[in-house]
Amino acid sequence: MNRSLRTACLLVATTLASLPLGGCKVTIEPLTRYEGTPVSESIAYTAGKAVHVIGANGQIDVVRGSSDQVEVTFSPFTMDEDTAEDRAVSEMENKLELTATDSGEILIEVVLKDGSSSYLGADIKVALPSTFDGGFEIDQGNGGVEADLSGSTPSSTDVENTGGGSIQVSGARGKLRVIGSAGDIDVSVAAWGVDNGVVQAGAGDISFTLPGDVNGTMTASAGGQESVVTESGIPASWATAGEGGAKSYTMGDGVGAQVDLSTDLGDIAIVVK
Repeated sequence: MNRSLRTACLLVATTLASLPLGGCKVTIEPLTRYEGTPVSESIAYTAGKAVHVIGANGQIDVVRGSSDQVEVTFSPFTMDEDTAEDRAVSEMENKLELTATDSGEILIEVVLKDGSSSYLGADIKVALPSTFDGGFEIDQGNGGVEADLSGSTPSSTDVENTGGGSIQVSGARGKLRVIGSAGDIDVSVAAWGVDNGVVQAGAGDISFTLPGDVNGTMTASAGGQESVVTESGIPASWATAGEGGAKSYTMGDGVGAQVDLSTDLGDIAIVVK
């Protein structure tokens, strides 16, 4: 799917900002957000097929769908001067490539072409069928990620955000890998896997929720001078060790995956439900 984007619409007008600089008065005209026409695509889902979402700049939202299709909507946008609507429209039409294809895996991707501005991007919304049971993967360039996998049974949950933006994942299953750069991470696990996993933040807090009846091990390391690991609802049957910003846990009989939680700068909160 490579479709040209049609007329963009002006969303919000902002006021001018005046900044003094070295005895001079410099007037900076703020940029205006322009939005292109959303582009949608549906792909039939077959059992065991993986879904891989690759973003560039913009929000990625994954929700529970109501059909047997993987439904995708791209919402392109850019930022430019208030008087540059034609240029903004041209950039969205000519510098964005939006694809949703089925070639072994369902690949959903936003590509910024050469010469595009740093403001160009597209929000991505993906609706997964309840029958989804393949590997789930997101590679985000810049922007937030919210993925609701509850109701489905992914064989693995792999989310990485290499730019700025928070990550929120609920209903995670299978081998777990969640990596963030700058932003908080919130992960809720529906079922503990058998393959070791990791949840890692660069600069940001981690909130990690898991069931009380899991079997396996877990470590938590909170970086920063006053960072701590806190707990809520830990069963009495769990064996715990450590204090402050470094703790470890043996859950149930300890046979199962080990998941390592770590943040270079932030706190870690572990919640058991």
